[in-house]
Amino acid sequence: MSNSYKKRKPATLITGGSRGIGFALADLFARRGETLYLVARDLKQLQHSAYELKKNWECEVFILSADLMENDAANTILKKIKQDGFYVETLINSAAIAYTDEFANSHFETIKSLAQLNMITPTELTHRCIEEMQEHGGGGILNIASFAGLMPVPKLALYSASKSYLIALTRALSEELQKKNIKISVVVPGPVDTEFLYQSEGSTPQLVPMLTPESVAQVSYEGFLAGQTIITPGFLGIFYRIGIKLLPHKLLTWTLRPLINLIYLR
Repeated sequence: MSNSYKKRKPATLITGGSRGIGFALADLFARRGETLYLVARDLKQLQHSAYELKKNWECEVFILSADLMENDAANTILKKIKQDGFYVETLINSAAIAYTDEFANSHFETIKSLAQLNMITPTELTHRCIEEMQEHGGGGILNIASFAGLMPVPKLALYSASKSYLIALTRALSEELQKKNIKISVVVPGPVDTEFLYQSEGSTPQLVPMLTPESVAQVSYEGFLAGQTIITPGFLGIFYRIGIKLLPHKLLTWTLRPLINLIYLR
């Protein structure tokens, strides 16, 4: 192990860490006294979130205002963390966007932005952080997906596909990383009452009970520490775990798709 690696201290990097599930997870890791890096676009919200964490817990909190839709975002973030004398021991990929429209009607720039934020940047962060985790003898990655990633969802095609990608990637990497002392988990929650759900273009939450960010974070945190690969908070997760064993995939999809449409689509 090189001297440069020996000198650097561990930190937890959370994208989308200023609010919602990301902030709720930051609060749980802050309780353990871990050094946190929170990444989001809204600088004022980042500053407020960091203040709250440092007020409540004895921890170091650094903030990075960055647009994760930019091609060089991952490199910029990791370069800054390295310059500060840290490495990423725990990576939490929580940032995401969604929009509702037919794929053929979507502007391609919108498609590229979603793919960059939901898939490419998390993939680059994961790839580069794994390298450093191996150098230091271990670490962990927690990906935040969605119940929509378990099936095709019309008018949410790219969002559901991006979350399906995260689920598939996590499952494969869990096998690859078993002997490297690096754990990896993916969270597959049902609908969560966050600004993300309300701000997703065209989306309107309706009728279906929502999970709180805090409850999702708690289940995710416990499952991650326990080494679970797939973590499914909420009643939809329970339904899916039972249904996937009993129903053919097409029938399960047909049964649950109206619930997804009810949550996300007008």
